[in-house]
Formats: sequence, C-alpha cells, structure tokens
Amino acid sequence: MVKAGQSMVKHALARTYSTKFPDKKAVLAFFEPSTRTHKSHKQAALNLGMRIDEFSGAEGTSLMKHESLADTARMIAGQGADILVLRATQEGSARWVAEVIEQYGHQVTVINGGDGRNQHPTQTLLDLLTILEKKGRLDDLHIGLVGDLANGRTAVSLIQALKHFDNIRVTLVAPKGAEMLPQYKAGINIVCESESMEALRDCDVIYVTRFQLERITDPILRQSVQGKYVFNKKFLDSCQPDVIVMHPLPSVEEIAADIKHDPRMVAFEQAEYGIPARMAVFVRALLDPFQGLGQWSPDRDLLSESREFPIAADMKPVKFFQPINHGTVIDHIPSGEAINVIRILESISCITDELPRQLVQHVHTRKYEGQKDVLLLPDIMLDPISAATVQYIFPEITVNEFPGNNIKVKRTYKVPSHVEGIFRCPNDSCITNREPEAISRFRIINRSMTHSSARCIYCERDFTHYQLLMCLAA
Repeated sequence: MVKAGQSMVKHALARTYSTKFPDKKAVLAFFEPSTRTHKSHKQAALNLGMRIDEFSGAEGTSLMKHESLADTARMIAGQGADILVLRATQEGSARWVAEVIEQYGHQVTVINGGDGRNQHPTQTLLDLLTILEKKGRLDDLHIGLVGDLANGRTAVSLIQALKHFDNIRVTLVAPKGAEMLPQYKAGINIVCESESMEALRDCDVIYVTRFQLERITDPILRQSVQGKYVFNKKFLDSCQPDVIVMHPLPSVEEIAADIKHDPRMVAFEQAEYGIPARMAVFVRALLDPFQGLGQWSPDRDLLSESREFPIAADMKPVKFFQPINHGTVIDHIPSGEAINVIRILESISCITDELPRQLVQHVHTRKYEGQKDVLLLPDIMLDPISAATVQYIFPEITVNEFPGNNIKVKRTYKVPSHVEGIFRCPNDSCITNREPEAISRFRIINRSMTHSSARCIYCERDFTHYQLLMCLAA
C-alpha cells in the first residue's frame, strides 16, 4: 500500500482529477474534531471523481437524540455508501461498525479515520509514505517516537507498522505516566526508553506527538507534561545531519518557531502526503471485490485430549462430598475461587440458581501442599466452550465428567482462541461499553499458570485473566 500511495503522489500534488469512480459514494462520518484527516479524505475522493456525503461532529445528527452508532451506520450503508470513513471517540468503533454493516448485508468498506486512543491506520500509511519519500527507504532506520505515547494513536499505529520492515531500531521518549503500553513494543527492537530528548540524537527520523490533554485524566500529569518537549534549531543541530522531524499535527508547543520552515521539519509535507495515501486506500477498496469479514465465531476445536477409565467398584466415597454418577466435577479450583467459577458458568447460562450444585471450599490437599475448592454439578454436562473458558481463567483446574455407568471422563481442553460476551471490557472507553449492541470479544494471546492475558479485538488493550474476572458481563 505504501508503494501504491507513492504512485498517487504525482497526481495528488499536481492536483489532477479523475472521473474513474463517478458512480461511487464516500461518506465521511467524523464525530471527533479533525482537520487534516477529514480534508485529505475529502480531497482524495474528489480527486477520484467520487460523490461525497459528510458529517462533522454529532451536532445536527440523530446521535444527539441518543441514536446508537450502530443504527447510524446502518442508515448510512442503506443509503448507498460504497466507502464509510469513520472517526469516533470510542476505541474499536470502526471494527464494530464494519461488523454491524456486514451483518445486515451491506457491501460497504469501512475505513478507520481514528478511534480514540486505539489506531489511526491511514495516518500510518501517510507517515510511511513520508519516510519513503524523504529517506528513500523503509528498512535500516533508527526511528525515535516522542511525546504522549500512552494516548497518542499515531505512534501506536506507526510502531506496529514498523515491525514489517527490516533492521528497524526504535527509541521511545516519554515521561512517566505517558509511556507506550508493553503490548505495542513486543516484536520490535527497542534500543532505548528514556524521559530525555537526548536519547534522540542518533535517530534518522524523529516522530513527535503532542500530549493528548483531553485524554489525560491525572491533573498532576497534565500539568507536568506541558512544555515537556520542545524541538528547536539548537537541538536539531545536535542531531544527525540528515535527520527529519515528523509530526501528525496539530502541534501545540512541541515545535519551536525557529524550525517551522527548516527543511528538516517535514510535518506539513507529511500532511500533504495524506491525499495520495488516502487515494491509494480508496482505489484499493473500490477495485478489489469486497471481501466480508465472514461469520465471526470462536475456535470450536477445543478437545485436545480425552481419557476414559472405569471407577473401581470398591472405591470409597471421599469424605467431604457425595460422589455423583452423572454430571461434572470441577476439581483443583484455587482455594476460595469456586464462587467465581460459578459466576462464570452463570454468565454463560450453563447453570442457574435453580440447578443443583455442591460447593466444597478450602479442601486440604497433600498433592499441592495447600488448599483447593471442588465444584460438583449433578446432571450438568458442560459444553467444551464453557469448560475451556473456565480453564482459561483458572488453568490449574481439571474437569471430570461422569456420563453414568461408573465411567469417569477426565478432559483437558484447548483454550479457545476467542472469548465472546462473557466478560465486559475493563477499558471504559471501549466501544463495547458505549454501544448497547456491541458484544465484547477477546482474543487469547497468552495462557499459563501464572500469566494469562487476552486482547480486546476492538480497543486492542491487553488484560490479565484476573482483570477479566472482575468484569464479568451482566
């Protein structure tokens, strides 16, 4: 796509127009303030001969009457949009809207124009195009990211894109409280993390971001970051002679007046590359046959092992509970956590208050030199997804099925690749906590006895299994 954007540069900068797509319609739904992203998408559509419909802010729309974003998106799609460019404050909005539109059979390409602190993919495309045009390559570079790396979506998007190129080294500069989240740093060579601008002197590219004061809730941090990093001629003169300084704009006080016209400061040229980059995205979306997301469903290949053996006829009943002939016994639950296992199963509707159960807590066990809980569910056979979900939260448990006839089936479940609708996303800004119809979905990214985590597919934040446990969906 970067090469495609490069091929559009001469057309965009020469302001040549095309009539290639006169029958195509782009809807620009910008429910968050924007100048460059909105105008460049609009100009890109005009350059391709497209028809345009646009929203700037929620004022004047039915969102002011508390219409859901999902209903607004359905309305836009139903009125003949071919492309919907969406900018919204809720993280995961674009992905959620794309799923809603597909669910109702509309063939509309949704482009993320920025969703809260999450992602800004078309900005990343124009950033890569700028680097390619100015440095002549996208490999073998030392790139510094500086500023609000916790709340700035442009830096988050860029560092993930850089993972696809060779020999990229990254330096991160941010004050405490505004550091980049660990999940975004994985898989790339971070050579330095610092609070000082001095760490940027050896960089080929310095990518500056403003502090997102509208998203920083800590008043002490808000005050401390103002004027924290200011790039001026004196500092640039101490850097690599061919360094370039990028900024997604708007800049507040990060860029001093004495470098606004410096050739090393390329932020305004960077903004101009937004038009060819977005032209390339539009052309790709319009020429390629629309490929739907497909019906989303968790991985149902869950059983990885199953062992059966008869119960000895002379086996003595265990003293602390009555054995069952038909049903399920969940054993080796961490002591005191059985009540949370029940909460999970109730949230999945596997069990209800009316169904029988036996709960035994704080059982002494020699094998594990400690205590455990045991949960017995007479006449209840758990489905694989439910059992695997419980086993994800509590990896040490065992699930024993008793189908009858003195048969015990001990099952080991493969953790599901996704978990849907069971846990509320702990990120209050996630689209799933704002839209009534949005169902929370998590991708399991790590599973172990001591460190298990899942990633929300909408806001792309990582959470431990204990954080999810505290956010069981109502």
